[in-house]
Amino acid sequence: MAMEVKSVELERQTTASNPNGTFGFSVLGGSGTKFPAVVCEIDAGGPADLCGKIRVGDRLVSLNGEELDNLTPNELVQRIRSAPSPSSFVLGEDEGVREQVLSLLKKQEKRAQARQQRAQQQQQVHKGVPPVLGKEEKDKRKKIIEIEPPVNRAGGGDVIVQPLWNASAKLQHFKAFGCWRAN
Repeated sequence: MAMEVKSVELERQTTASNPNGTFGFSVLGGSGTKFPAVVCEIDAGGPADLCGKIRVGDRLVSLNGEELDNLTPNELVQRIRSAPSPSSFVLGEDEGVREQVLSLLKKQEKRAQARQQRAQQQQQVHKGVPPVLGKEEKDKRKKIIEIEPPVNRAGGGDVIVQPLWNASAKLQHFKAFGCWRAN
């Protein structure tokens, strides 16, 4: 399938935090990478969003008549940042590339969420707060607690079980009055 080409003219949007301005999109790829230069994010309310013609996964073909195919990612970003306002972009729509980019972005999002969840769990352990567990981990913990025989060392009949998460060893431990059990 041939790539459909479209031309868009964008003017930079300046803000107090970004006096140089932005065209309202981010890019990934370039020469020497898995992807050609493509749009990977569009800022809500930015110039690229407001023009309504640019989509995530669109390929950057040229900027002000200059081909962008042979630029490395750093050169690509520098070229866009140094472009005058307004600038003319030629973009290509290639559904195969778009699907690959969207798939990559979903994987990155999942990895970022997993990293954030691990960091939160580690912070909770350091604070002495049991981590928030997903359904699978809750079911596993429930089964282990149900299997545990009642321990009554204080004579009051209450058993205290405190789950702790050791992210580096990826082991879940249960502490009942100083008794540790690794799963």
